[in-house]
Amino acid sequence: DGAYYPECMYFWGSVFTGDYGWEPFEERSDKLQESGWHKWEWVSGPELAFMMLDYYDYTQDTDFLQDKVLPVANGVIKFFDNYYELDESGKLFMHPSQALETWWDCDNPMPELAGLYGITERLLALPENLTTEQDRHFWKSLKTKLPEIPLRETPSGTALAPAERFENKIHIENPELYAVFPFRLFGIHGIPVNLDKSVYDNLMQGALSGYWTTNLDDRDKAYYKRVYLGCVRAVDFIESLDCFNGEDIGVTGGSQGGALSIVTAGLDNRIDYLAAFYPALSDLTGFLHGRAGGWPQIFRDDYTNKQEKIETSKYFDVVNFARFVKVQGWYSWGYNDNVCPPTSMYAAYNVIKAEKELHIFQETQHWTFPEQHELKNKWLFKKLQD
Repeated sequence: DGAYYPECMYFWGSVFTGDYGWEPFEERSDKLQESGWHKWEWVSGPELAFMMLDYYDYTQDTDFLQDKVLPVANGVIKFFDNYYELDESGKLFMHPSQALETWWDCDNPMPELAGLYGITERLLALPENLTTEQDRHFWKSLKTKLPEIPLRETPSGTALAPAERFENKIHIENPELYAVFPFRLFGIHGIPVNLDKSVYDNLMQGALSGYWTTNLDDRDKAYYKRVYLGCVRAVDFIESLDCFNGEDIGVTGGSQGGALSIVTAGLDNRIDYLAAFYPALSDLTGFLHGRAGGWPQIFRDDYTNKQEKIETSKYFDVVNFARFVKVQGWYSWGYNDNVCPPTSMYAAYNVIKAEKELHIFQETQHWTFPEQHELKNKWLFKKLQD
């Protein structure tokens, strides 16, 4: 009872013949496929259900949810619930299993486990009038059986792991990152990013309200210290991967992502290329000097206009990281940006001494045309491939 979706299957549902093998089903002692590349890999089902939930979130099509999403999601969850037994602690013991095509002998692999957490949390967040009591009971029951997200200790600290136990490495992939994408269990604030929208609305009005000014009077406790150091830790993680060639790293993003791209390139000499759209957090003190300061425009009233906060902000102003950028950069923004004023972005751009190019799309606000992304990708991919 349940449904699983092999990675390699024909559109009518059968596993690729070359993977399954040519021996007739009735004559096989092992009814699963002969190929070991994804024999015990079940993550396609959770991925499908997760994407279907994304489609529902976007369309709010309740017929699609009830007629398509819930049957598929329930089938996927039932497969794991029925296929794997419980250990002594009452948790699912997911073995035999593998972490993508990389680790062929695993216990509790990250991709499937992260997928099950992601699916059950999103299903339980659905309006009760669109689900049944029986389904909700089943989802809660399955969630209580899930083992903890696998972690490992590295020289840089605790990190996500491919599985609770992982051996027999055959390929080069990053199954541990499935907890970040596509299943979005972790985000910049250290808070899961797959909860109901009301959770984040409440956080924005409560614990995370004005987070950019949190501890702004103390450089060692200011909110963005953790964020900036996290960017360097991300580079540490990339360096630890077997699939990394040890030579080429590019950073890119927009708004806060653009800011963090410049910050990371300024802090870490392992960065080779930089591409940023409308960087935030630039020229933070601009309002104190008759200029439009960059997002989040904090020095506009008496609450923040305190000398200790002004001094602390200098440690996190993107302009002061831009001064240390030594790698080639590609930049783009518009003159109508009502979030990150163009003057603030020029303040960062003008102090960069490295080779750089700026692409102005005059009419844009705090958004981009598809053509901008095409230009950026063409530039960045070429640099990384050369």
